[in-house]
Amino acid sequence: MDDKNEQLQQEAARLAEKVKGDTAEPGAVEKPGLASRMLRGFGKWVVYAVAALLVIYVIKPAIYEHMDASAAAEMTEAEKQESMGLPLKISKPPQGKSTTLNREELRWMAMMDIKLEAMRPHINQYNNKAIDEFNAMINEYNARCGEFRYRRSDLQTVRNEMEKYQEQIKQKAREEVQAKGWDKAPEKSKK
Repeated sequence: MDDKNEQLQQEAARLAEKVKGDTAEPGAVEKPGLASRMLRGFGKWVVYAVAALLVIYVIKPAIYEHMDASAAAEMTEAEKQESMGLPLKISKPPQGKSTTLNREELRWMAMMDIKLEAMRPHINQYNNKAIDEFNAMINEYNARCGEFRYRRSDLQTVRNEMEKYQEQIKQKAREEVQAKGWDKAPEKSKK
């Protein structure tokens, strides 16, 4: 009988363990520890940061480029001439100091930087008229861009845009020098 009694006690103990296990709610999940919650929170912030960087450095510049291209399509002939045929909206900044330049004005400044540097070596040093007109262009540039403010992201975007068109701007500048006759020595007047 002791054996039967012992078997009954063992069976009762097993049933008691089974009942304890069944009293926990079915499908209940233990709460994650502090480290696990911190890693999940950190992971969320990483995803947010990557999304923000994607918007700032990829999507926003693509949208601006599309907007600029559509604005360039609506330019007048005078504006197209001023922009040297580039497919970007370009406008001269106002004269004055401490003005804040927008992207169109920053493009004019960047284009003129490239243009003036490309023109300089092709101007005949003995052609006083050419030198005076070139110096007038430099004076206009300095009056408009000598001291200005800008958004850092706008300036970087404009520099990247203008880098694509640098050779085209240089070629147009050399053609302008030739068309104006600045590359030739002045004609000597006959007495």
